[in-house]
Amino acid sequence: MRLIHRSLTAYEGGQVDLARVVSDVESLIDSLEEVADASWVGALGHEWLDLEIVNAVGLDEGRSALTSTEQHDVDGAVARLRSLLDRRENSID
Repeated sequence: MRLIHRSLTAYEGGQVDLARVVSDVESLIDSLEEVADASWVGALGHEWLDLEIVNAVGLDEGRSALTSTEQHDVDGAVARLRSLLDRRENSID
C-alpha cells in the first residue's frame, strides 16, 4: 500500500502521469483481490475506474492534459483512494 501512497504523491507533485497511477492502483487491486476484504477492494476498484476512464478518454482524444473537470474528478478520486488506504492501514495497526 505504500507503493500507492508514493504513486499518488508523485502524481500530485507532477513526477508521474495519470497512466502510471492507474497502473499502480490496478496492480494493488489485482494483488489484493483474493486476500483482502472484498468491499474494501471493491471501493478501491471504483476509484480506480474513475481514474481509468479519465485516462482512457484523454488517450482516445489524443490529449496530454486534463480538462478542468477531469482534473477535479481525478483530484477527488485520489483523495478518496488516500482515505481508503489510510483507513485500512489504521485498522491494521
